[in-house]
Amino acid sequence: NASLGLEGALFPSTASQERQSFEGRYRGAYGQEPPRIATLAFDAIALAVNLAEKGYTLENLTFFEGFSGMDGLFRLTPQGLNERGLAVLEVTSSGFRTVSPAPETF
Repeated sequence: NASLGLEGALFPSTASQERQSFEGRYRGAYGQEPPRIATLAFDAIALAVNLAEKGYTLENLTFFEGFSGMDGLFRLTPQGLNERGLAVLEVTSSGFRTVSPAPETF
């Protein structure tokens, strides 16, 4: 059993619904599975488009409420870091169980 020794362990994870939706659209468009980094590229472009309309100011880049991305909520901090709203999952004998869903707001 792959979860042997890990059962009960907790780990952070991205929002799976958005990811699954993105993967389905990507497969439909390109006929193959997207690389794991594809959602980050998609989010970067969506953020750039959003900021192009509002302006590339520090205030807009570090919008406290953050941005909704394919891997869930994220925001950039004035210190140059990023924060993500992640779910907490638990390893069980039958797979993963959501202990705490990803937040919808910061």
